[in-house]
Amino acid sequence: MRHVISFVCATALLIGGLYLLYAQLFEAQLIHGLALMAAAVMFAPGGAWLWNDFVLPMMRRRNGS
Repeated sequence: MRHVISFVCATALLIGGLYLLYAQLFEAQLIHGLALMAAAVMFAPGGAWLWNDFVLPMMRRRNGS
């Protein structure tokens, strides 16, 4: 159950950051620096969380290390 909650939270951070970044870069009339920083604060930890908890263990199992 911990892995499911962790995956949902990390994915929400990643998708939320990507959406905010997309909205600021492609949809907004005026780009706000604070919104870009918020997107980075959401995107980077969400991606790192997913990478460290889910991608790396799968890669290690596949390679046998």
